[in-house]
Amino acid sequence: MRERLKTAVLAVLVALSVALSGLLWNAPPPSLPIERETYASFASIGEARELFDVVTPVEVVFHHGDGTHTVAYPGTPVHGVIAARLREWSFQPLAREHYTRSVWEAYARRGRGIELVFGSEIPVALLEQIVADTGELARILPTVRRIAVYRDGEGVPRAYLVSEALGKAVAARPTLTTQQLDTYLKMGRILLRVETVPIASVPGRDELARVLYVPAGPQRVRQLRYEYRAIPDFAFVQSLFVNPKLIRSGREADGRMVYTDGHRTVQTAGKDHLLAYYDGTVNPTAIRPSDGLSMAVQFVNRHGGWTGSFVLVRLTRGEDGRQQVRFREYLNGYPLVGPEGRDVGRMELEVWGSGVRTYTRSTVRLERYVGHETLTLPDAADVLRQLGAWNIPVRDIERLSLAYLCRYRDPFVDLTPVWLVERTTGEMLLVGRETETRRVHHGLE
Repeated sequence: MRERLKTAVLAVLVALSVALSGLLWNAPPPSLPIERETYASFASIGEARELFDVVTPVEVVFHHGDGTHTVAYPGTPVHGVIAARLREWSFQPLAREHYTRSVWEAYARRGRGIELVFGSEIPVALLEQIVADTGELARILPTVRRIAVYRDGEGVPRAYLVSEALGKAVAARPTLTTQQLDTYLKMGRILLRVETVPIASVPGRDELARVLYVPAGPQRVRQLRYEYRAIPDFAFVQSLFVNPKLIRSGREADGRMVYTDGHRTVQTAGKDHLLAYYDGTVNPTAIRPSDGLSMAVQFVNRHGGWTGSFVLVRLTRGEDGRQQVRFREYLNGYPLVGPEGRDVGRMELEVWGSGVRTYTRSTVRLERYVGHETLTLPDAADVLRQLGAWNIPVRDIERLSLAYLCRYRDPFVDLTPVWLVERTTGEMLLVGRETETRRVHHGLE
């Protein structure tokens, strides 16, 4: 009897199991909400910027028509006024010609006006987002490095838009009036005086490769001391990973921390205050020159923001279609640089058509000014002679300017004035008071 009862119970359970399996098989699956991939926000890292905030001239040069030239750098009041007015300027292209010494002398020696020098060639498609109108310029010239607006011998406002990469200049009719130009020139009269160093594309030829504007005479510059704040790793980790809960971390033998979710990796060097990010999900697809810079600015806005006043200083495109975008932080008109292997003032991104693949930046924010002392740097002419002795000819120099070398002395950072030599290869040299030289390498090595 007991065995029959067990058999009956087992049969009932089997029947129920089959019935439930049938219901599960034929019933539609429940509708579950799909969560979108969102990055955690961390508002205390930095601020958002617009394209025109970072694509701004590295030099605003004033040509006074009497053989004197002065300059305003990013982060100074006069530069700020000109950069803000730039969005109101319009140009009507007239004709294209070679960028020659004659063209340069027309606006820099015989004319009176201002010249805007960008840190890199700017695609005209992007320039159209920075100025009011460029007319049909995009059909004539793909990129622009310099914009000169000046009064000719008859007092008529004229302009040249120059592409150093192509060695071409486009004459244009600007919307600026004579009165506006005169106002700008008055603002620039009391600024730092610079000397001109025209560099021919081929020695002995009239065509120009570029013109250097270097501060004149020995330079008395303040060495500054600031308190600084080191932004903690977790702040960037939260902003750079889709789901911080999936992150694994570890410390390498040299003390560097590594964070990864299997697709993206962040490496931080604590004592050097640098961060390097890599996204393995970004496909190596080519990107249009006009898109890479916009993508880089938006990426920084979403993933940490801007912790100071940054300016575009280099925009290059590889043969495989990638773009390298480099920004540099400025303070009181001078770019910030770091000692060998620790270039703290640089922010650099590698951009592909599908997104940002690499992102390198400083994890430091300057806080409170503490004090200063005044130092004297050698004349720019002495620096150029010293570079020649080191077999670095003038034609290999992209730019020669004053900069601040950052040295951390916890809890302070000392900003020491140096000469910054930017070469056409992208390499940088630092020359100090004793004409010592340092090479600045890029990246976490």
